[in-house]
Amino acid sequence: MFKGNYLLVPSLFAAALALASCGVGGGSVTNLSVESITQDLTVDPDGMTTVFAFGGDAPQLTPGNFQSDGTAVPTSAVVSGSSITVEWDERVTPSDQVRIVGVSGIDDDLRAVTTTDASSPTYTITSAVQGVGLGNDGLVIQFSGPRVAPELVAVGANWSLLVDGSAFPMNASALGWNATDQQLTILTDGTVNVHTLFSLRVTGVTSVADTPVGNTPVLGFATGDVVPPTLVSANQALGQDEFGRVIEFTFSEAMDPAFSTQATNFSTGLFLFATAISQPSPSVIRATFPVPVIPGLNSVGLYGLVDAHGNEFPTGVQAISAGSLVANAYSVDPELRTVSGVGGDQVIATTVQALEPESAEDPSNWSLDVDGGSVDLSLQTLDYDLLTKTLTITLVDDATNGLSFDLTPSGPIDVDGEAFAVPFSGFVDGDVLLPEVLTVVQNRVLDPTGKTVDVTFDEDVDETTAENTANWTASGGLTVTAAVRQVDASVVRLTLDGPAIPDENTFDVAGVLDVAGNAMDAITTLAVTSTDTVEPLAVGADAVGNAGLDNDTVVVLFDDDMVPADVEDPSHWTIESPVGTALDTSAATISYSVTQRRATLTFDGGDGIDFFVDDDFSVAVADVRDLGGNTITPGTLDGTVDVERRQPSIDSVYVRNSPQDNRVVVVFDEPVMEPDSFVTAELEDGADALLGVPAAVAWDAMTPREIEFTFSQVVTPGVYEINLRGVLDTAGNPFFAVENRGISAQDSSELGLGGASAVTSLSGEANDTLTVGFDRRPSGWNLTDLSFYSLTDGGGAVDLTGTELEFDGATTVTLHLPAGIDLQTGDGYTLSIDGLETAQGVVMSGPDAAVIVAAGDAVAPGLAVGRTRLDPADSANSVIVEFDEAVDLTGAVDVTNFEISGTDATTATVVGPRSVHLSFAGGVVVSDTVDVTIDDLAGNAGVVSEAVVAADSVGPLVGTVEAVAVPGVGGDYLRLTFNEPVNASQATSSGNYAITVDSNTLVLTGASMRYSSVGNEVTIAFPDSFDFATGTAVQVTVDAIEDVAGNAMAFPAVLNAVFGGDVTAPDFDAAFVDFRSDATGAQVLVRFDEDVAPAEVQSLGSWTIGGGQTVSAVEQVSNDTFRLTLSAPLGAAETVQHSSVFDVFGNASGVLTATPVH
Repeated sequence: MFKGNYLLVPSLFAAALALASCGVGGGSVTNLSVESITQDLTVDPDGMTTVFAFGGDAPQLTPGNFQSDGTAVPTSAVVSGSSITVEWDERVTPSDQVRIVGVSGIDDDLRAVTTTDASSPTYTITSAVQGVGLGNDGLVIQFSGPRVAPELVAVGANWSLLVDGSAFPMNASALGWNATDQQLTILTDGTVNVHTLFSLRVTGVTSVADTPVGNTPVLGFATGDVVPPTLVSANQALGQDEFGRVIEFTFSEAMDPAFSTQATNFSTGLFLFATAISQPSPSVIRATFPVPVIPGLNSVGLYGLVDAHGNEFPTGVQAISAGSLVANAYSVDPELRTVSGVGGDQVIATTVQALEPESAEDPSNWSLDVDGGSVDLSLQTLDYDLLTKTLTITLVDDATNGLSFDLTPSGPIDVDGEAFAVPFSGFVDGDVLLPEVLTVVQNRVLDPTGKTVDVTFDEDVDETTAENTANWTASGGLTVTAAVRQVDASVVRLTLDGPAIPDENTFDVAGVLDVAGNAMDAITTLAVTSTDTVEPLAVGADAVGNAGLDNDTVVVLFDDDMVPADVEDPSHWTIESPVGTALDTSAATISYSVTQRRATLTFDGGDGIDFFVDDDFSVAVADVRDLGGNTITPGTLDGTVDVERRQPSIDSVYVRNSPQDNRVVVVFDEPVMEPDSFVTAELEDGADALLGVPAAVAWDAMTPREIEFTFSQVVTPGVYEINLRGVLDTAGNPFFAVENRGISAQDSSELGLGGASAVTSLSGEANDTLTVGFDRRPSGWNLTDLSFYSLTDGGGAVDLTGTELEFDGATTVTLHLPAGIDLQTGDGYTLSIDGLETAQGVVMSGPDAAVIVAAGDAVAPGLAVGRTRLDPADSANSVIVEFDEAVDLTGAVDVTNFEISGTDATTATVVGPRSVHLSFAGGVVVSDTVDVTIDDLAGNAGVVSEAVVAADSVGPLVGTVEAVAVPGVGGDYLRLTFNEPVNASQATSSGNYAITVDSNTLVLTGASMRYSSVGNEVTIAFPDSFDFATGTAVQVTVDAIEDVAGNAMAFPAVLNAVFGGDVTAPDFDAAFVDFRSDATGAQVLVRFDEDVAPAEVQSLGSWTIGGGQTVSAVEQVSNDTFRLTLSAPLGAAETVQHSSVFDVFGNASGVLTATPVH
């Protein structure tokens, strides 16, 4: 019985009382104490006797006077002298407490028990005999020392067998205990197998005195079995695993279930161990491997196997035999299955029995023919799925449904070790789905113009039919110019001749096949989307008021490419000017520049809309789309109108003939506004006597440059004069009032060419001129518009693009022809004019033409003396010839025009307008004579010769620099002269010049540069933002320029110059009191005779007014015109005076005085 410490329960007290009533001793003792209570193993080795020792004679007590805190009950109490020996019905150990009850004078508290032997029992293994099979081994264990608790020692769970560090509990083993001999016998169960060398370990076993038996293992030696096991068979067990992964090993005897069932005991290759081990019977071990183990092909390594008693099986490699065989075949007919897309078609073959995967995936073990053609399986992908017994061959190329195929195995192995050799023939089948279009996307990432569209199908498509543009149709007049299947073969990229706009254009497609040969159904009106989903913005706007009618513009800049038709619809535009006043855009025309993303709206529909000086404007463009179909983000742009500031002037004043000769017509040099009440005129007799004011004033929008004044009397031309004020041009620029303007007679004749017209050719390039002389004074309006002039020669019209026109203010216009237009001396040219007007406004009803023979340069070209030189880079074979003027480029590259001793040059290359590089196959030396036949640019033929001299090895020098300040704003320039012809490209590169003015290096952005071979000159024309005062010092550094022979400048050339040109001081040109701006007469407009520096003009203290008024403000109207605001109105004949004004060149005027027209 197990021992423990327990509290007395009421039932035990009841039992004790019962015992006392049946003979429990009683009475009392005086001063008698219990000295000790001892478990006496000498008297009772089983530990059930306790001796109570007293300090005197023991009292006469009965068993009923003794109690334990456990379950033990005393059975006898023997008094002997000073002690009482009590026997119990079970062990009372030092783990228990006992007491004496019912005796007065003896404490009844529980007291501890000691023992006569508290030592730990020990044991030895006296016998270990190995039995047959698993378990059945017999052990004899002999204990010594105090007896052990019998109820503990025979419990199998308290014992373990130790072999090679592994513990085997004996829970199921049979244990027998001989208490008399203190001997334990054990017969092991099948899980406990005793090896020759083993140990036993006990836990939880105590002596009868509750002293634990030590748990240190005790070594033992077994006898009975010393014979190693042998292998009876190693067979593939298809019954256990049809995939051939299980091998059953049968041995000659039982194998240790612990040490012979490890995964590492069995291996089919390097680190390819078994994944599962079982032992269906003592002598059979079943190993499962991750891959099939093929009989006759594979072997298994056996490692660390022992029989049940530890006898080792020899380590080694064991061949595997087939346990059974299966006749293999295809479980279903193999397929060659087409799939959607490029490539990816598959051969699928499934067998009854699985194949060895490695041999199944070896392309050399199969052959495949499609439509009689062999497929190179080494280029395909072979995959074998063991569990489905399926081989999949994925093909690179596509097969077509309906074709035949043959699959022939020639080497794959079944998992039972037999060769698989069953051929099959069939037909290609599979993908029968028709291709469909998923998306049509305008690709603005690749092509911002919107002309590229990517069409995505739901599968890969056939290249030939996809790229046939006849299969594609776009709406809206678009044409598909190219179709290219992409690397992703489900995508076809279309290129169009215009942008495909989402929600506007659609596509039709038909006749496209997928790669399996399935033809799509025709699809129509496929909608287009775009990669671009960002709404466009209008990011900038300008409004420009131009001189004249029907020509003011509003320009809007967008941040994306827009649909032109949307932008060019006037209904999408809202314009206000001034802001708050809406302008009617319905008659305007709009042009959109695709390259600049800029739309220009022009009020040219005869709607009378003209921007006015100082007005602001706003513009909004709505409901327009970018090429991606995104509608513009709403918004309004605003600013100040940029209006031309040129004041109108009079072209002519004449009296209209008949019926009464009383109508005076004033013709301006630009259209003017319809006269209002501020427009006044006075007729004088020529002696300042007032004759009258107009009875009527007329203006016609058809002739907007004319105002007709009807007076009450006949007007005598050449005698009478007119005073005029208050007129505005269409932009609001004021006409400067005039007095005593003479009146001419009417001249109804049209403008014609006069005898002063000429066609002039000049030596050199870009310098020929046309002089147009008129037979009467022309109007300045549109006079310098090139479209009114034309020139033809024997070959047709001459393209005058780039020609600059200059009017002398009288009767002559000069056309300066650009490079590339070279007039031929002696040739006849037809000069025509059309559409121009006379100063009196008579418009030409048709062209006027004159045939003019070109005159000017009649001198044949020659070779510059001493300038036919060997080429320093190739002095043995080449020369550079230099002419005395620019020559015809066509003749300059004709090798037959150049000879040495009758032998033509092999190459002729133009290196400058008057320099040609020649190479001769026979070589060239100093003193050879070069014979040349060449025309100059004017057509003069030259036949010249020049002896060859030594090569020029010295770089060019800069001889002079001229700085010119041109009157007015802008136009200033530098002219540099080199000592020889130079490389024109280098000479016109701004990076080769450093220009310093007042210690500041100028940035030449916006400057234009031109090289002329006439004088070897370079002209640097500064932008209008540069204006230099006369006398300003300038330093020019020139570097990195070569001559035509390639010789570089030896060092930078530094030259100094002073700007010259305008040395005339400015003066007042005109002044008038502007009653239109201020009805009181307190504002005066003054105009200078040239552009002036505004700082001095706007200095209020520099002005003196004749009537004592002060100037409170000066507003700059233009570069030469200013508005004065006075403290009080200016009286008649009162003057305005300025102390000193500077023009833009720094010329000072001194005191200037003007009497404004009142």
